[in-house]
Amino acid sequence: MPESDTLDFADSVEGDPLARHAVERARHFSESLCYVAGHNGYCAWFGDDRFAAWVDSTDPEAMYVVVARNEEQVDQVAMGTVSSLWGVWAYDGHWVVETALVGTVQSGNIFTSTTTGQVVMDGVSLNEDLGYDETFSFQTLGGKPFYFFERQGVVDVSYDGVDIPLGFDEVPHLFCCSAAAFNPQAHPNLVSFYRRKGDTWYYGEIAAVPVTSAETPTPRAKVPNRTPDAVLGTPEVLAEEAIDCMPAGAFSHCVDDVLGIEFEVPASWGAIETRLRRGLDAGFAYDYYFGGKTHAETEPLVAGGRSVDFAEGRGAMPTDFGGYEDAGWQRTSACAGSGEWFSNAYPVCRQINDHVAWMIRFPNAEALCSGDLTGWTATPVFRIEISLPDNPTINGFVFEAPFFSEQFATLVESDLYRRIGISVNWEPRRCDEASKEAFDAELARLTDSLMERTADAETVEKVDELIHLAESIAVRER
Repeated sequence: MPESDTLDFADSVEGDPLARHAVERARHFSESLCYVAGHNGYCAWFGDDRFAAWVDSTDPEAMYVVVARNEEQVDQVAMGTVSSLWGVWAYDGHWVVETALVGTVQSGNIFTSTTTGQVVMDGVSLNEDLGYDETFSFQTLGGKPFYFFERQGVVDVSYDGVDIPLGFDEVPHLFCCSAAAFNPQAHPNLVSFYRRKGDTWYYGEIAAVPVTSAETPTPRAKVPNRTPDAVLGTPEVLAEEAIDCMPAGAFSHCVDDVLGIEFEVPASWGAIETRLRRGLDAGFAYDYYFGGKTHAETEPLVAGGRSVDFAEGRGAMPTDFGGYEDAGWQRTSACAGSGEWFSNAYPVCRQINDHVAWMIRFPNAEALCSGDLTGWTATPVFRIEISLPDNPTINGFVFEAPFFSEQFATLVESDLYRRIGISVNWEPRRCDEASKEAFDAELARLTDSLMERTADAETVEKVDELIHLAESIAVRER
Protein backbone atom coordinates (compact mmCIF):
# COMPACT_ATOMS: atom_id res chain seq x y z
CA MET A 1 0.00 0.00 0.00
CA PRO A 2 1.26 3.53 -0.69
CA GLU A 3 2.74 5.58 2.12
CA SER A 4 0.99 8.73 3.35
CA ASP A 5 2.09 11.97 4.95
CA THR A 6 -1.15 13.39 6.31
CA LEU A 7 -3.91 12.41 8.70
CA ASP A 8 -7.32 13.02 7.18
CA PHE A 9 -10.22 12.75 9.64
CA ALA A 10 -13.60 13.52 8.08
CA ASP A 11 -16.25 14.85 10.47
CA SER A 12 -19.14 13.65 8.34
CA VAL A 13 -20.02 12.11 5.00
CA GLU A 14 -22.88 12.56 2.59
CA GLY A 15 -25.32 9.70 2.09
CA ASP A 16 -25.08 6.34 3.85
CA PRO A 17 -22.08 6.42 6.24
CA LEU A 18 -21.79 2.62 6.11
CA ALA A 19 -21.35 2.54 2.34
CA ARG A 20 -17.97 4.25 2.38
CA HIS A 21 -16.02 1.36 3.93
CA ALA A 22 -18.37 -1.54 3.21
CA VAL A 23 -15.61 -3.60 1.60
CA GLU A 24 -13.22 -3.18 4.54
CA ARG A 25 -15.99 -3.85 7.05
CA ALA A 26 -16.67 -7.19 5.36
CA ARG A 27 -13.08 -8.31 5.97
CA HIS A 28 -12.24 -9.99 9.28
CA PHE A 29 -9.20 -11.09 11.22
CA SER A 30 -8.70 -14.86 11.35
CA GLU A 31 -9.82 -16.66 14.52
CA SER A 32 -7.25 -16.21 17.30
CA LEU A 33 -8.57 -18.69 19.87
CA CYS A 34 -6.24 -21.67 20.22
CA TYR A 35 -5.26 -24.55 22.49
CA VAL A 36 -1.64 -24.32 23.57
CA ALA A 37 0.44 -25.89 26.34
CA GLY A 38 -2.64 -27.58 27.75
CA HIS A 39 -4.58 -24.32 27.96
CA ASN A 40 -7.23 -22.50 25.97
CA GLY A 41 -5.74 -19.18 24.93
CA TYR A 42 -5.06 -16.83 22.04
CA CYS A 43 -2.46 -17.14 19.29
CA ALA A 44 -1.08 -14.69 16.74
CA TRP A 45 1.47 -15.20 13.96
CA PHE A 46 4.10 -12.90 12.56
CA GLY A 47 6.14 -14.54 9.83
CA ASP A 48 7.20 -17.96 11.14
CA ASP A 49 6.81 -16.93 14.80
CA ARG A 50 3.77 -17.91 16.81
CA PHE A 51 2.95 -15.79 19.85
CA ALA A 52 0.57 -17.33 22.37
CA ALA A 53 -1.07 -16.07 25.56
CA TRP A 54 -3.08 -17.91 28.18
CA VAL A 55 -4.14 -17.46 31.79
CA ASP A 56 -2.35 -19.32 34.58
CA SER A 57 -4.78 -19.58 37.49
CA THR A 58 -2.74 -21.96 39.65
CA ASP A 59 -2.92 -19.36 42.41
CA PRO A 60 -6.49 -17.92 42.30
CA GLU A 61 -5.35 -14.94 44.35
CA ALA A 62 -2.60 -13.96 41.90
CA MET A 63 -3.43 -15.04 38.35
CA TYR A 64 -1.31 -13.93 35.43
CA VAL A 65 -1.08 -14.15 31.65
CA VAL A 66 1.70 -16.31 30.24
CA VAL A 67 3.15 -15.07 26.94
CA ALA A 68 5.16 -17.50 24.79
CA ARG A 69 6.99 -17.19 21.51
CA ASN A 70 7.34 -20.48 19.62
CA GLU A 71 6.55 -22.47 22.80
CA GLU A 72 9.18 -20.58 24.85
CA GLN A 73 7.85 -18.37 27.64
CA VAL A 74 8.92 -14.76 27.22
CA ASP A 75 6.93 -12.96 29.92
CA GLN A 76 4.18 -12.97 32.53
CA VAL A 77 1.55 -10.24 32.90
CA ALA A 78 -0.09 -9.84 36.31
CA MET A 79 -3.90 -9.94 36.38
CA GLY A 80 -4.99 -10.16 40.01
CA THR A 81 -7.91 -12.34 41.15
CA VAL A 82 -10.17 -12.25 38.06
CA SER A 83 -9.25 -13.83 34.73
CA SER A 84 -9.90 -11.46 31.84
CA LEU A 85 -7.61 -11.90 28.85
CA TRP A 86 -8.92 -10.20 25.72
CA GLY A 87 -6.34 -11.23 23.12
CA VAL A 88 -2.80 -11.31 21.78
CA TRP A 89 -1.38 -9.55 18.73
CA ALA A 90 1.90 -9.64 16.84
CA TYR A 91 3.43 -7.18 14.38
CA ASP A 92 6.98 -6.33 13.22
CA GLY A 93 8.37 -8.83 15.74
CA HIS A 94 6.55 -7.22 18.69
CA TRP A 95 3.87 -8.83 20.83
CA VAL A 96 0.90 -7.23 22.57
CA VAL A 97 -1.62 -8.60 25.06
CA GLU A 98 -4.77 -6.86 26.23
CA THR A 99 -6.30 -7.56 29.63
CA ALA A 100 -9.00 -6.05 31.80
CA LEU A 101 -8.00 -5.20 35.34
CA VAL A 102 -11.09 -5.97 37.42
CA GLY A 103 -11.63 -4.28 40.78
CA THR A 104 -14.45 -4.03 43.30
CA VAL A 105 -15.90 -0.90 44.89
CA GLN A 106 -17.96 -1.29 48.06
CA SER A 107 -20.71 1.11 49.10
CA GLY A 108 -22.45 -0.20 52.19
CA ASN A 109 -23.68 -3.69 51.31
CA ILE A 110 -23.42 -3.09 47.57
CA PHE A 111 -20.38 -4.29 45.65
CA THR A 112 -19.76 -2.93 42.15
CA SER A 113 -17.18 -4.33 39.74
CA THR A 114 -14.94 -1.95 37.82
CA THR A 115 -12.84 -2.77 34.77
CA THR A 116 -9.80 -0.93 33.47
CA GLY A 117 -8.32 -1.81 30.10
CA GLN A 118 -4.60 -2.50 29.98
CA VAL A 119 -2.50 -2.93 26.84
CA VAL A 120 0.93 -4.49 27.43
CA MET A 121 3.48 -4.22 24.61
CA ASP A 122 6.67 -6.32 24.80
CA GLY A 123 6.16 -6.61 28.55
CA VAL A 124 5.58 -2.90 29.18
CA SER A 125 2.19 -1.61 30.37
CA LEU A 126 1.26 1.39 28.22
CA ASN A 127 -0.86 2.74 31.07
CA GLU A 128 2.20 3.02 33.28
CA ASP A 129 4.78 3.85 30.62
CA LEU A 130 2.83 6.60 28.83
CA GLY A 131 0.72 7.93 31.69
CA TYR A 132 -2.65 6.76 30.38
CA ASP A 133 -5.53 6.10 32.76
CA GLU A 134 -6.64 3.27 30.50
CA THR A 135 -5.82 1.64 27.16
CA PHE A 136 -8.21 -0.65 25.28
CA SER A 137 -9.29 -2.22 21.98
CA PHE A 138 -5.81 -2.79 20.60
CA GLN A 139 -5.56 -4.04 17.02
CA THR A 140 -3.37 -3.63 13.99
CA LEU A 141 -4.81 -1.14 11.52
CA GLY A 142 -3.30 -1.65 8.11
CA GLY A 143 -0.54 -3.63 9.83
CA LYS A 144 0.30 -0.81 12.27
CA PRO A 145 -0.51 -0.67 16.01
CA PHE A 146 -3.71 1.12 16.95
CA TYR A 147 -5.54 1.50 20.27
CA PHE A 148 -7.86 3.80 22.21
CA PHE A 149 -6.69 5.45 25.41
CA GLU A 150 -8.22 7.60 28.12
CA ARG A 151 -6.38 10.31 30.01
CA GLN A 152 -7.98 12.84 32.38
CA GLY A 153 -11.49 11.87 31.24
CA VAL A 154 -10.83 12.29 27.50
CA VAL A 155 -10.69 9.39 25.01
CA ASP A 156 -8.24 9.65 22.09
CA VAL A 157 -6.45 7.14 19.87
CA SER A 158 -2.88 6.15 19.08
CA TYR A 159 -1.82 5.01 15.63
CA ASP A 160 1.67 3.74 14.82
CA GLY A 161 3.11 5.42 17.90
CA VAL A 162 1.45 8.81 17.35
CA ASP A 163 -1.26 10.05 19.74
CA ILE A 164 -4.18 11.56 17.82
CA PRO A 165 -6.46 13.89 19.82
CA LEU A 166 -10.14 13.25 19.10
CA GLY A 167 -11.68 14.52 22.34
CA PHE A 168 -14.34 11.84 22.86
CA ASP A 169 -16.09 11.78 26.23
CA GLU A 170 -16.77 8.03 26.10
CA VAL A 171 -16.18 4.97 23.90
CA PRO A 172 -17.95 1.81 25.19
CA HIS A 173 -15.51 -1.09 25.64
CA LEU A 174 -14.87 -4.28 27.61
CA PHE A 175 -18.61 -4.94 27.67
CA CYS A 176 -19.84 -8.49 28.08
CA CYS A 177 -22.81 -10.43 26.79
CA SER A 178 -25.35 -8.50 24.70
CA ALA A 179 -23.67 -5.16 25.37
CA ALA A 180 -20.47 -6.45 23.71
CA ALA A 181 -22.03 -5.39 20.41
CA PHE A 182 -21.18 -1.81 21.41
CA ASN A 183 -17.47 -2.55 21.87
CA PRO A 184 -15.13 -1.36 19.10
CA GLN A 185 -15.16 -3.91 16.26
CA ALA A 186 -11.77 -4.70 14.70
CA HIS A 187 -11.14 -5.35 11.00
CA PRO A 188 -7.75 -5.54 9.23
CA ASN A 189 -7.99 -1.99 7.84
CA LEU A 190 -10.89 -0.62 9.87
CA VAL A 191 -12.22 -0.14 13.39
CA SER A 192 -15.89 0.72 13.95
CA PHE A 193 -17.08 2.05 17.29
CA TYR A 194 -19.65 4.07 19.18
CA ARG A 195 -18.62 7.28 20.92
CA ARG A 196 -20.22 9.98 23.02
CA LYS A 197 -19.53 13.70 22.75
CA GLY A 198 -21.51 15.67 25.31
CA ASP A 199 -25.03 14.22 25.43
CA THR A 200 -24.96 12.90 21.85
CA TRP A 201 -23.96 9.40 20.74
CA TYR A 202 -22.41 8.72 17.33
CA TYR A 203 -21.34 5.74 15.28
CA GLY A 204 -17.82 6.08 13.91
CA GLU A 205 -15.30 4.31 11.70
CA ILE A 206 -11.56 4.82 11.36
CA ALA A 207 -10.03 3.18 8.31
CA ALA A 208 -6.48 2.88 7.00
CA VAL A 209 -6.65 3.90 3.35
CA PRO A 210 -3.94 4.74 0.79
CA VAL A 211 -3.32 8.25 -0.48
CA THR A 212 -2.35 9.29 -3.98
CA SER A 213 1.11 8.47 -5.21
CA ALA A 214 1.71 12.17 -5.89
CA GLU A 215 2.09 12.77 -2.16
CA THR A 216 5.59 12.38 -0.70
CA PRO A 217 5.84 10.54 2.62
CA THR A 218 7.75 11.99 5.54
CA PRO A 219 9.78 9.92 8.03
CA ARG A 220 7.83 7.27 9.91
CA ALA A 221 8.94 8.60 13.28
CA LYS A 222 6.84 11.71 12.69
CA VAL A 223 3.90 10.51 10.62
CA PRO A 224 1.99 7.21 10.36
CA ASN A 225 2.43 5.18 7.18
CA ARG A 226 -1.28 4.99 6.39
CA THR A 227 -4.09 7.47 6.66
CA PRO A 228 -6.89 6.87 9.19
CA ASP A 229 -10.18 8.09 7.77
CA ALA A 230 -13.13 8.55 10.15
CA VAL A 231 -16.82 8.33 9.30
CA LEU A 232 -19.57 9.27 11.73
CA GLY A 233 -23.25 8.38 11.60
CA THR A 234 -26.13 7.60 13.95
CA PRO A 235 -29.34 5.59 13.47
CA GLU A 236 -32.54 7.57 13.03
CA VAL A 237 -34.87 7.29 16.03
CA LEU A 238 -38.48 7.16 14.86
CA ALA A 239 -40.33 7.04 18.18
CA GLU A 240 -39.70 6.91 21.92
CA GLU A 241 -42.58 6.35 24.35
CA ALA A 242 -43.70 4.50 27.46
CA ILE A 243 -45.69 1.26 27.29
CA ASP A 244 -49.24 1.39 28.65
CA CYS A 245 -49.23 -0.93 31.70
CA MET A 246 -51.67 -1.48 34.56
CA PRO A 247 -50.96 -3.17 37.95
CA ALA A 248 -51.95 -6.84 38.07
CA GLY A 249 -50.79 -8.17 41.44
CA ALA A 250 -47.13 -9.16 41.19
CA PHE A 251 -47.25 -8.37 37.47
CA SER A 252 -48.03 -5.45 35.19
CA HIS A 253 -50.50 -5.99 32.36
CA CYS A 254 -49.11 -4.20 29.31
CA VAL A 255 -50.34 -3.41 25.81
CA ASP A 256 -47.88 -2.70 22.99
CA ASP A 257 -49.45 -1.19 19.87
CA VAL A 258 -46.23 -1.37 17.81
CA LEU A 259 -45.94 -5.14 18.28
CA GLY A 260 -49.69 -5.69 18.46
CA ILE A 261 -49.44 -7.78 21.63
CA GLU A 262 -50.43 -7.71 25.29
CA PHE A 263 -48.64 -9.47 28.12
CA GLU A 264 -48.02 -9.57 31.87
CA VAL A 265 -44.48 -8.75 32.94
CA PRO A 266 -43.03 -8.99 36.49
CA ALA A 267 -43.75 -5.65 38.18
CA SER A 268 -40.28 -5.72 39.74
CA TRP A 269 -38.76 -4.97 36.32
CA GLY A 270 -40.11 -1.43 36.51
CA ALA A 271 -41.72 0.88 33.96
CA ILE A 272 -41.09 0.09 30.29
CA GLU A 273 -39.85 2.68 27.82
CA THR A 274 -39.51 1.86 24.13
CA ARG A 275 -37.43 3.06 21.22
CA LEU A 276 -38.17 2.41 17.55
CA ARG A 277 -35.35 3.21 15.16
CA ARG A 278 -34.02 2.40 11.73
CA GLY A 279 -31.20 -0.09 11.28
CA LEU A 280 -27.91 1.40 10.15
CA ASP A 281 -28.02 -0.71 6.95
CA ALA A 282 -31.69 -1.63 6.59
CA GLY A 283 -34.91 -2.40 8.41
CA PHE A 284 -36.07 -1.49 11.91
CA ALA A 285 -35.07 -2.14 15.54
CA TYR A 286 -37.37 -1.91 18.53
CA ASP A 287 -36.14 -2.17 22.14
CA TYR A 288 -37.51 -2.05 25.68
CA TYR A 289 -35.74 -0.31 28.56
CA PHE A 290 -36.76 -1.26 32.10
CA GLY A 291 -36.84 1.13 35.04
CA GLY A 292 -35.17 3.94 33.10
CA LYS A 293 -31.96 1.91 32.61
CA THR A 294 -29.97 0.92 29.54
CA HIS A 295 -29.47 -2.68 28.38
CA ALA A 296 -25.91 -2.54 29.70
CA GLU A 297 -27.29 -1.74 33.16
CA THR A 298 -29.99 -4.44 33.21
CA GLU A 299 -28.41 -7.31 31.26
CA PRO A 300 -28.89 -10.17 31.07
CA LEU A 301 -32.43 -8.75 31.37
CA VAL A 302 -33.06 -7.36 27.88
CA ALA A 303 -35.99 -7.17 25.48
CA GLY A 304 -36.14 -6.14 21.85
CA GLY A 305 -36.86 -7.18 18.31
CA ARG A 306 -36.13 -6.52 14.65
CA SER A 307 -37.77 -6.45 11.26
CA VAL A 308 -37.09 -9.38 8.95
CA ASP A 309 -34.83 -7.20 6.77
CA PHE A 310 -32.89 -5.60 9.64
CA ALA A 311 -29.16 -5.20 8.99
CA GLU A 312 -26.40 -3.43 10.87
CA GLY A 313 -22.61 -3.66 10.53
CA ARG A 314 -21.74 -5.04 13.98
CA GLY A 315 -21.66 -8.22 16.02
CA ALA A 316 -24.85 -10.02 17.01
CA MET A 317 -26.86 -9.31 20.15
CA PRO A 318 -29.70 -11.37 21.69
CA THR A 319 -32.41 -8.96 20.52
CA ASP A 320 -31.41 -9.38 16.85
CA PHE A 321 -34.43 -11.58 16.18
CA GLY A 322 -36.55 -10.89 13.12
CA GLY A 323 -38.73 -13.98 13.35
CA TYR A 324 -38.27 -17.42 11.84
CA GLU A 325 -38.71 -16.16 8.27
CA ASP A 326 -35.48 -14.15 8.57
CA ALA A 327 -33.08 -15.67 6.02
CA GLY A 328 -30.16 -14.93 8.32
CA TRP A 329 -31.70 -16.73 11.30
CA GLN A 330 -30.44 -20.23 12.04
CA ARG A 331 -33.86 -21.69 12.89
CA THR A 332 -37.06 -21.88 10.87
CA SER A 333 -39.27 -22.70 13.87
CA ALA A 334 -39.17 -22.32 17.63
CA CYS A 335 -38.06 -25.74 18.89
CA ALA A 336 -38.00 -28.10 15.91
CA GLY A 337 -35.57 -28.50 13.04
CA SER A 338 -32.88 -26.49 14.78
CA GLY A 339 -30.06 -29.00 14.56
CA GLU A 340 -27.57 -30.22 17.15
CA TRP A 341 -26.17 -26.75 17.93
CA PHE A 342 -29.53 -25.67 19.34
CA SER A 343 -30.09 -28.72 21.54
CA ASN A 344 -26.52 -28.36 22.85
CA ALA A 345 -27.19 -24.76 23.91
CA TYR A 346 -30.90 -24.94 24.85
CA PRO A 347 -31.75 -28.13 26.79
CA VAL A 348 -35.32 -26.93 27.38
CA CYS A 349 -37.68 -25.49 24.75
CA ARG A 350 -41.47 -25.25 24.88
CA GLN A 351 -43.67 -23.89 22.09
CA ILE A 352 -46.86 -22.35 23.48
CA ASN A 353 -48.57 -21.52 20.18
CA ASP A 354 -47.76 -20.45 16.63
CA HIS A 355 -46.37 -17.13 17.86
CA VAL A 356 -44.74 -17.77 21.25
CA ALA A 357 -42.10 -20.14 22.62
CA TRP A 358 -39.92 -20.12 25.72
CA MET A 359 -36.57 -21.81 26.22
CA ILE A 360 -33.70 -22.00 28.67
CA ARG A 361 -30.16 -21.38 27.44
CA PHE A 362 -27.86 -23.57 29.54
CA PRO A 363 -25.09 -24.85 27.21
CA ASN A 364 -23.63 -28.33 27.58
CA ALA A 365 -19.95 -29.25 27.52
CA GLU A 366 -19.80 -29.80 23.77
CA ALA A 367 -21.19 -26.33 23.06
CA LEU A 368 -18.71 -24.68 25.45
CA CYS A 369 -15.66 -26.75 24.50
CA SER A 370 -16.22 -26.24 20.77
CA GLY A 371 -15.67 -22.50 21.19
CA ASP A 372 -18.86 -21.77 19.24
CA LEU A 373 -20.44 -20.03 22.24
CA THR A 374 -18.80 -17.11 24.04
CA GLY A 375 -20.02 -14.01 25.85
CA TRP A 376 -23.81 -13.63 25.88
CA THR A 377 -24.35 -16.75 23.72
CA ALA A 378 -22.94 -18.87 26.57
CA THR A 379 -24.70 -17.07 29.43
CA PRO A 380 -27.56 -19.08 30.98
CA VAL A 381 -30.86 -17.20 30.57
CA PHE A 382 -34.59 -17.74 30.19
CA ARG A 383 -35.53 -16.66 26.64
CA ILE A 384 -38.98 -15.95 25.20
CA GLU A 385 -39.35 -15.62 21.43
CA ILE A 386 -42.34 -13.99 19.74
CA SER A 387 -42.75 -14.48 15.99
CA LEU A 388 -44.75 -11.72 14.28
CA PRO A 389 -44.62 -12.50 10.54
CA ASP A 390 -47.62 -10.27 9.73
CA ASN A 391 -46.47 -7.20 11.67
CA PRO A 392 -45.71 -4.34 9.24
CA THR A 393 -42.68 -3.10 11.23
CA ILE A 394 -41.22 -5.64 13.70
CA ASN A 395 -41.31 -9.36 12.83
CA GLY A 396 -39.68 -10.86 15.88
CA PHE A 397 -39.28 -9.91 19.53
CA VAL A 398 -37.54 -11.52 22.51
CA PHE A 399 -37.36 -11.26 26.27
CA GLU A 400 -34.21 -12.56 27.95
CA ALA A 401 -33.95 -12.65 31.74
CA PRO A 402 -31.78 -14.26 34.43
CA PHE A 403 -33.38 -16.99 36.51
CA PHE A 404 -30.65 -18.01 38.98
CA SER A 405 -30.90 -17.24 42.67
CA GLU A 406 -27.60 -16.64 44.47
CA GLN A 407 -27.90 -20.13 45.92
CA PHE A 408 -28.43 -21.71 42.50
CA ALA A 409 -25.61 -19.64 41.00
CA THR A 410 -23.26 -20.94 43.70
CA LEU A 411 -24.20 -24.51 42.80
CA VAL A 412 -23.54 -23.83 39.13
CA GLU A 413 -20.10 -22.39 39.87
CA SER A 414 -19.03 -25.02 42.41
CA ASP A 415 -20.70 -28.18 41.10
CA LEU A 416 -20.93 -27.57 37.34
CA TYR A 417 -18.46 -25.11 35.82
CA ARG A 418 -15.49 -26.39 37.80
CA ARG A 419 -15.81 -29.74 36.03
CA ILE A 420 -14.42 -28.30 32.79
CA GLY A 421 -12.63 -25.33 34.34
CA ILE A 422 -14.80 -22.53 32.97
CA SER A 423 -13.13 -19.10 33.18
CA VAL A 424 -14.66 -15.62 33.16
CA ASN A 425 -14.48 -15.54 29.34
CA TRP A 426 -16.34 -18.86 28.99
CA GLU A 427 -13.14 -20.65 28.04
CA PRO A 428 -13.05 -24.20 29.48
CA ARG A 429 -9.62 -25.47 30.51
CA ARG A 430 -10.53 -29.18 30.57
CA CYS A 431 -12.34 -30.72 27.63
CA ASP A 432 -11.38 -34.39 27.88
CA GLU A 433 -14.25 -36.86 27.52
CA ALA A 434 -14.41 -37.71 31.24
CA SER A 435 -14.68 -34.02 32.22
CA LYS A 436 -17.33 -33.36 29.58
CA GLU A 437 -19.40 -36.37 30.69
CA ALA A 438 -19.24 -35.25 34.33
CA PHE A 439 -20.28 -31.72 33.31
CA ASP A 440 -23.24 -32.93 31.26
CA ALA A 441 -24.43 -35.25 34.04
CA GLU A 442 -24.44 -32.36 36.53
CA LEU A 443 -26.09 -30.07 33.96
CA ALA A 444 -28.88 -32.62 33.51
CA ARG A 445 -29.38 -32.78 37.28
CA LEU A 446 -29.63 -29.00 37.56
CA THR A 447 -31.95 -28.73 34.56
CA ASP A 448 -34.22 -31.45 35.99
CA SER A 449 -34.40 -29.51 39.27
CA LEU A 450 -35.71 -26.51 37.32
CA MET A 451 -38.36 -28.46 35.42
CA GLU A 452 -39.40 -30.59 38.41
CA ARG A 453 -39.45 -27.50 40.67
CA THR A 454 -37.07 -29.05 43.21
CA ALA A 455 -34.52 -26.21 42.94
CA ASP A 456 -34.40 -23.60 45.69
CA ALA A 457 -37.57 -21.55 46.22
CA GLU A 458 -36.21 -18.30 44.78
CA THR A 459 -35.09 -19.94 41.54
CA VAL A 460 -38.41 -21.76 41.17
CA GLU A 461 -40.24 -18.46 41.70
CA LYS A 462 -38.17 -16.73 39.02
CA VAL A 463 -38.82 -19.52 36.50
CA ASP A 464 -42.54 -19.49 37.33
CA GLU A 465 -42.68 -15.72 36.74
CA LEU A 466 -41.02 -16.06 33.34
CA ILE A 467 -43.27 -18.93 32.28
CA HIS A 468 -46.25 -16.79 33.33
CA LEU A 469 -44.94 -13.95 31.13
CA ALA A 470 -44.58 -16.30 28.16
CA GLU A 471 -48.04 -17.81 28.60
CA SER A 472 -49.64 -14.37 29.01
CA ILE A 473 -48.49 -13.08 25.61
CA ALA A 474 -51.39 -12.68 23.23
CA VAL A 475 -51.15 -11.39 19.67
CA ARG A 476 -53.96 -8.94 19.01
CA GLU A 477 -55.90 -9.01 15.75
CA ARG A 478 -55.19 -6.02 13.53
